[in-house]
Amino acid sequence: MGHVSTGIRRVLEHPFFYEALQTAVGHKVARRMVIDEYVRPEKNSMILDIGCGPGKMLEILSDVEYVGVDFNESYIESARELYAGKGKFFVSNATSIDLPEDEQFDIILAYNLMHHMEDEEVIQLLDSSKKFLKKGGRLISMDPCLVLDATLFAKILIKFDRGTSIRSAEDYSSLAKKSFEKVESNVRYDLLNFTYPHCILSCFK
Repeated sequence: MGHVSTGIRRVLEHPFFYEALQTAVGHKVARRMVIDEYVRPEKNSMILDIGCGPGKMLEILSDVEYVGVDFNESYIESARELYAGKGKFFVSNATSIDLPEDEQFDIILAYNLMHHMEDEEVIQLLDSSKKFLKKGGRLISMDPCLVLDATLFAKILIKFDRGTSIRSAEDYSSLAKKSFEKVESNVRYDLLNFTYPHCILSCFK
């Protein structure tokens, strides 16, 4: 797995410190922009959030049926405490989602997830996700990406990211097209408090 949880980065495995960093760099606003501009859930939409972390997407989502999964037990425990009655949370591996096979969702989120995974794991994630999507459903992902015009600060952050598999937008799209016939890709620089490249994929079933 392309994920580093040792050394000083180990502290981010704790939900408090993880969310403090996310807030500091602007992910609260980024989540809102991704939800409003790309996810656009309808009332009562069924949403599966893979790699949900401490469940902060629920501060933005409303009037939806929400299920969050993450392999980090501490994140899931925190989410269950913070959002009891608002969503369901399960400890699960992203590449083999442990939910009943008849569970079907309108939208699947993979926010800041794929750059923590090797290529084969991403393919497993996408294949597994597609099984849980309703016909006409969408998978929306967002990850940092490699670009030629990245600022020096962005390059430093990418180097020290816990995810060691940050790719170009073209590489993210290429992996997604192994599982989905229709994939739309957008590169954004304005999602955080500073210029930083992200690739947002919309994958349609």
